[in-house]
Amino acid sequence: MRSDMSGTLIADATGKYKAAEAADAKNFAPYEYYAAEEYLHKAREKESYSQYQRAVDYGKKALEFATKALENPSRPKAAYIQPVPQQAKPQAQPPAASPAPARLLCRHRTQKQRNERRARSGSTTVNI
Repeated sequence: MRSDMSGTLIADATGKYKAAEAADAKNFAPYEYYAAEEYLHKAREKESYSQYQRAVDYGKKALEFATKALENPSRPKAAYIQPVPQQAKPQAQPPAASPAPARLLCRHRTQKQRNERRARSGSTTVNI
C-alpha cells in the first residue's frame, strides 16, 4: 500500500472530524465523535510506523464515524434550541454551633487522654 493513499484518507478524515467538532458533535453524537477521534489517532500512529494498510483501515473507520457524527438525526435544529432558565440557588445556612472537638495529638489521643496515661505510668505531664 502506498503512503500517499493513507495520507489522503487521513487528511479527508481530519477534515470531517474538524467539521463535526465545529458542529458540536461532541454533545449531540458523542459516541461517533470520540470514535472518529480515536480511529484518527490510531491511523496517524500506524502511518508513522509505515503500516500503511492498517493506517488506511483506521482512516476509513475514522471517516465513517466523523460522517455519522455530522449526520446524526438526534442533533437539534438551531430554531428549536431554547436557553434553559437560570434558577436562584438557595443560600446555605451556617452550621449550628457545636462544641469544638478535643484536639488530637497523636493518632487518636487527646491532651486529656495523654495526661491520664502519663499519670498512670508515673511520667510528668507536659502540655503543648
